Amino acid sequence: MAPFFDAIRSLNPSRQNWRIRVCVVRLWTMPGRYSHEELSSIEMLLRDEDGDNIHAQVKSPFITHHLNNFTEGKLCVISYFMVTPNYGSYRTTDHPYRMTLCIPGQSVPFRKMTVFISLDLPSVHVIGMLSAIGEKEECNINGQTQHRVNVELMDDGMEKLECTLWGDFADEILQFMAGDISSPVVVIIQLSKRRISNSMYSSRIFIHPSIPKVEHFMSKLKAKGVDVGQVPARIAPQSTMSVADELLSVELRRKISDLRSLTGDGVCVVLADIVDFRTEKGWMYVSCKHCGKKVVPDGEGFFCEKCASIIKVVVPRYMVTCEVMDESGSCSVVIFDREFSRMVGCSTTEMRNRILKQFGDEGVGDGDGITASILEPLTWKRYLFKLRVPEDYVKTYSNTCIAVRLTSDKI
Repeated sequence: MAPFFDAIRSLNPSRQNWRIRVCVVRLWTMPGRYSHEELSSIEMLLRDEDGDNIHAQVKSPFITHHLNNFTEGKLCVISYFMVTPNYGSYRTTDHPYRMTLCIPGQSVPFRKMTVFISLDLPSVHVIGMLSAIGEKEECNINGQTQHRVNVELMDDGMEKLECTLWGDFADEILQFMAGDISSPVVVIIQLSKRRISNSMYSSRIFIHPSIPKVEHFMSKLKAKGVDVGQVPARIAPQSTMSVADELLSVELRRKISDLRSLTGDGVCVVLADIVDFRTEKGWMYVSCKHCGKKVVPDGEGFFCEKCASIIKVVVPRYMVTCEVMDESGSCSVVIFDREFSRMVGCSTTEMRNRILKQFGDEGVGDGDGITASILEPLTWKRYLFKLRVPEDYVKTYSNTCIAVRLTSDKI
């Protein structure tokens, strides 16, 4: 009888006696917090014969057990590991969970996999023709000076993608472009961050590699009439001001108890703690693809009041209400899509799909308690808010303000 292996797509926290047969398609190490000579973890991207991926981590106490067990391209059987939620702002896969090898486990080599995805270019997140490039910029991140370069890539749908390359990746693209370039440049970034930038340790960059994927990509651009011989344009340097610095530059700073003294629709900065999330009325809304405003069902489509038309394609967006408090008082604050997606590290669609997968259709829309495991780490934490204080709040008709920007950095 052939041995049984669990599929990556079936992994969840309900048990620990999983047994999977996978290939290590990407492996990297994370340095220690205080010394780059020490290792804090081994990180891996694993893929099974169904083509599904999952992120795996070996924590520092168990690195010695597994340091020689895994190498890129190795096919192996892994058992005895924990499965935990795949949270965070940077995720290498769309899997709702990740693996943690925090106990001595097994890594047994095997020779053959029935179906296997080619290892030449695993998990390509971004591929595009270089259409614009900026200058090398230096910026201060957490007290350390780092350098970056902004580039613009055109994908096969002729959409322009803004991308930021950091550290060695910035040096590599600038060095390549300093040479004699007589043909279009295709850039491939593996394991990029969600906002399209490279992670310092997990990402890889390929600048116009000689592989069939690049040839196929270029043929698609040519078929759409794109001038592949164009010289990349120059991108003007961007401001390196952090969100915290941007908010602190706002002159009007207030305590919560002083917000009702503002006139009209005022804007000010408040330093306060999020103490609770009020999700009993939901945490998302359906919006117009073009203007972002809320739409209502109308026949076979949706009606957008701002566009004054029936919309066929709609986009789910966050709208989360929380209670914030400082030493002077408290108020309700509504956090919309851009800011809340940064807080939880995923889009509304990704969050909705997670809930559907975990709870079924009845879970989406019934916000009370559904996202408690995600919201809990965000509570009793201090944030710097840029608030819009509506006139209704000033006149005491409402107790709700709007978060224009917020950050917990440098607080």
